[in-house]
Amino acid sequence: MRQVKILFYIFLSGILALSSCSDDDKSSNLTDNEYINKWIYSQMEEWYLWSADMPSTPDYNTEPNTFFKNLLNKSDDRFSWATSDYNNLINWTNSISTDIGFEYFTILDDNDKPEYYNIVYIKPNTDAEAKGLKRGDKITKVNGVTLTSDNYGSLLSSGNGIYSLTIEGKSEPVNISSMANYPENPVYYSNTYTEGNKRIGYLVYNSFTQDKGDDSGDYDVALIAALKQLYDNNITDLVLDLRYNSGGLVKCAQILASAIVKNRDINNVFIKNEYNANITAQIGNFSTLSLSDNFLDKFKVGSTRTNKDIPRLGDKISKVYILTGKYTGSSSELIINGLKPYMDVTLIGRTTYGKNVASISLYEEKDYLNKWGLQPIIMKVYNSAGQSDYTEGFPADIPINEFSYEMKQLGDKDEILLKAAINAITENEIVPLRLSKAADIKAVSPVVNRKGAMDMFIDKKFAEEIKSIK
Repeated sequence: MRQVKILFYIFLSGILALSSCSDDDKSSNLTDNEYINKWIYSQMEEWYLWSADMPSTPDYNTEPNTFFKNLLNKSDDRFSWATSDYNNLINWTNSISTDIGFEYFTILDDNDKPEYYNIVYIKPNTDAEAKGLKRGDKITKVNGVTLTSDNYGSLLSSGNGIYSLTIEGKSEPVNISSMANYPENPVYYSNTYTEGNKRIGYLVYNSFTQDKGDDSGDYDVALIAALKQLYDNNITDLVLDLRYNSGGLVKCAQILASAIVKNRDINNVFIKNEYNANITAQIGNFSTLSLSDNFLDKFKVGSTRTNKDIPRLGDKISKVYILTGKYTGSSSELIINGLKPYMDVTLIGRTTYGKNVASISLYEEKDYLNKWGLQPIIMKVYNSAGQSDYTEGFPADIPINEFSYEMKQLGDKDEILLKAAINAITENEIVPLRLSKAADIKAVSPVVNRKGAMDMFIDKKFAEEIKSIK
């Protein structure tokens, strides 16, 4: 049975352009707000997870964004959003943006005032890499401007082509150029470490993305290659680094979980999906759709649709250790929740974000009178045991704030989270890691302030199938 594909971040690569309304259909008796708001209401009534709770007699003359917000479930929905230009949806879901070449967090002082930007990883083939920037660098000024509470969220996202960075410990500012439409391969780093009788596999995976938007499936292929290498290395334990992974495609999560799960069986459920009554009924009337996604032995790659086998890494490992951060969310949490019924999962780092719902992109491409786009929540996800109670995030089994320690390079065995994982795996075979109180440095990521951050999405193919049976 063809499974319902969900894009969790988490990014979902699919964007739904529902059948467009003819501009001639606009009644001369409707104001602009009425015309747009009636469309908003009809889409929300059809798709919104909490559609049964929407007001039955809304004020259609309200400004559209306010109208949209008035339809939302205030107690459960913190993720749905709308935009007056649907191109913002398209650009966001396709990761069309200008990239500065590194990911960073803002470090706050005891009064929650910004002190500096802390680089957490450098992206390959960027000017930042060429100029020698590295993980752990502390940026105190951008273009000569010191960070403040008012500007720290925008200094590195202004869209300027060149940034002059004042870095602690460097005598001169470093000038870097940003890159438009940077294609970031989420398979950032992998390695195998031998510690006593243990062979420890380590994989840094930074987003659940299948390709750069060209339907090639290149990043899925890279993920399989990394997993296959770990399999061939006969690892005994796996450390999966998701600390900077805020989500993405559920298909990617399904592939990764299928490689990791012990005793893989394609009849076993990875996730169960809950929709509103309308969508649930339509799925029930369509024999090729399902309300759950199972583990996979293989998958079809991109537009070529060629089959790719998924290695059975779970047959090699005793358990999986997942490194987490404050913004580990969506599809990353799907991995955690989906694997828990089948194997031992140990979390090291911070409590995760807490995102167990998915959304869809809704807009009308051919209606010049209505350029609005909606990104409403339409689905809640559960694991095979029916568990979905992680809106407060998954707490770490071994809590560590990486910003309270010297920031070693990713893959360095002395990097604090990897070191903690190795210590947990080898028990007394290496010097135990001292995890007693260090200063609890407060760090915030710019990711969470971006429109649609931490989101999950519904696959285009699923949406088109639902549309076809209306």
